[in-house]
Amino acid sequence: MGKALAVFALGFLIQGCGIQGGTSASSGQTATLPPVPHSPNPHTFMHDNIQHKTATLTMDADYNNENGGFDFDGYSFGELTIQMPENYTVTVNFTNDGNMPHSVGLVKAGAENPTGPIIKGAAIPQAVAGLPPGSTATFSFRTPSHPAHYELACLVPGHIAVGMYVNFDVISGPKPSMVVGKP
Repeated sequence: MGKALAVFALGFLIQGCGIQGGTSASSGQTATLPPVPHSPNPHTFMHDNIQHKTATLTMDADYNNENGGFDFDGYSFGELTIQMPENYTVTVNFTNDGNMPHSVGLVKAGAENPTGPIIKGAAIPQAVAGLPPGSTATFSFRTPSHPAHYELACLVPGHIAVGMYVNFDVISGPKPSMVVGKP
């Protein structure tokens, strides 16, 4: 009975991590897990104006319940990289579609428990507490005048650790873009 419970628990954990199947070490049986929801086209979440050097991002927390609801627009664990040119004005429209408080802010890449954004104004108000389910917020910031690597992350304690972040790179190039896949 103990082995069966352990295999079930392992399968449950693997499913939560987005792995499509696995083999039990104790029984040698292969388990087929339900597919992970397909992440949407990331370009639907960004609109830019190269002439005015502006971009608007739509960031929906718990967009499609990917990663147990710890996602932005269906992406987590840095699976999406937003590339934004230097000296751009970025507006972020945030919606919490989840069932718990979430937030978003620009933080130093690899930060474990940030208490605020790395650039002044680059987070929703009360980012550490998060917004309640169904809430929205908007903020704007200017990218620095040099290349840099950051993350757009949920600042609610513990949410970065479970993968609630996407990469945000400031680039020398002329046009914003989004790239799917881990760097």
